[in-house]
Amino acid sequence: MIDIKNVKANGISFNPNYPSVQEFRPIIETAISVFRLRYSNDDILSMLNSIDNREDYYFGIRFNDNSRVADRALSAVCSTAFKDGLEYGPQSPTAEEIEMAQNSIVEFLKNIDGKTMDLLIIDAMRDCASADHWYKYEKQWD
Repeated sequence: MIDIKNVKANGISFNPNYPSVQEFRPIIETAISVFRLRYSNDDILSMLNSIDNREDYYFGIRFNDNSRVADRALSAVCSTAFKDGLEYGPQSPTAEEIEMAQNSIVEFLKNIDGKTMDLLIIDAMRDCASADHWYKYEKQWD
């Protein structure tokens, strides 16, 4: 079973194109919309700063796009399922291992509660706002 404490968004590190996983995308996007209704950007910034106090966040295109936030949330869940749930080493996972990971992902998303969904969303927003900051202020465009 996936533990939310182990889920950490880090870009689009895993492409969750499994149909059984993709059916949760609209649910996550709706949860993000509701999250944005419940909290102002100032509230969200306070939450982000309480996570790691980096203060290098920018609310740009990734942060403001629910689809992109959902991409990062789903990627984080899938990455965690494959990283923590399987021990296949450097070789590719078998079909059975992929099915086990997919089942773990679906079980996690099917049974997610509001508090856990909020944690998933804020982590995905953190990752988006951090990437937005990097592309806005740090990337050398030469």
